[in-house]
Formats: sequence, structure tokens, C-alpha cells
Amino acid sequence: MPPSVLMRSLQKIWPQIDAAGIPVAIAGGIAMSFWGHPRSTQDINLLSVCADSENLTNLLRKIGLKKLSPAAKDLGLCQLSTWSLSMDEDYMDVEIDTLTGNSIYYHNLVKRFVEANIDGMQTTSRVISREDLILHKLYAERLIDQADVISLTESHGAELDQVYLSKWIEELGLQENWNEIQRRMG
Repeated sequence: MPPSVLMRSLQKIWPQIDAAGIPVAIAGGIAMSFWGHPRSTQDINLLSVCADSENLTNLLRKIGLKKLSPAAKDLGLCQLSTWSLSMDEDYMDVEIDTLTGNSIYYHNLVKRFVEANIDGMQTTSRVISREDLILHKLYAERLIDQADVISLTESHGAELDQVYLSKWIEELGLQENWNEIQRRMG
């Protein structure tokens, strides 16, 4: 399970995000935990489409988050903005990354958000689907992300929408990364 300060931070901001009606989902390490693969994580990843990014930016500022980078970083698949939420009761700041995209893929993945009851939260939230989590982690190419893809694939293989995965692996140019994961899985 992610550190309790992350869960308290998410609990603090999620009701306002949800009430605003902005389609946002949790990704990254917290989504990994929801899908049954807890691992260490030090931040919160929130995902939305670019069409909603201005509304999300205004809302995050209203909630009290501070943007750490003046401009979003282009990651190819999406734009990354890094925020900070001061958790005074914990004497620390929590990093919150927003990932926004405007591609056909991003508009499609919003339709696949999954309602979630995440341990440590008192409200229902949304996470990205297992397949979309795999696709994002294939795109990231970090070792921890490769391990996450292997973990998700091995434990959820029969439940994964293989047609959806295959389509987007091809369209996003992730075939080489996917082949490497398959090779490592033996």
C-alpha cells in the first residue's frame, strides 16, 4: 500500500476533483496497488484529457496545490505537470503529477476509467484500466515500469482485453517494448 500521507493527500483533494465533474483517474503506483500489486511510490499520478486541463489546473490551484514547473513537459504520449500539496499535519509536501493527453487514445481511455474503492480512501475514486496502466508503463520504459507490466500481465493475463492491448501497442509504437516484456517473461 502507498504511504499513508499519499492516501491522506488523495482523500483531501479527490472529493473536490470529483465534485467538479472533471474526468480524472488515478494512475501510477496507487493504481498498481488497486490492481493488486502494491509497491513503493512517492507521488500521486492523475490522468485526464487536455480538453479538461485548464479546468483541472484552475481546480488544483483552488484546492491549494502549487505548480512546481511553469510549463508542462512533453512526454510524447502526454504532457506532464508537477504540483505540490502541502500536508502541514505531516510536515511535508506531496508531489502530484498530472498527465494530460489530447490524442484519440487519451479520449478513448477516459471511457475506460474504473470506479474504485482504494484502501485508505473514504470515497469512491477512479483508476485507469489495467490495460491502460500497462500501456502507460510500456511507454515509460523505466525498469520499475517494466516490472509493473510483468506483474500485471502475469497475474491478470486471462482478464486482460488482448484485442484492446494489441491495437494500442501497435498504434502507439510500443511493439518493441512489448516484445521485450514477453521475452523477459519467458
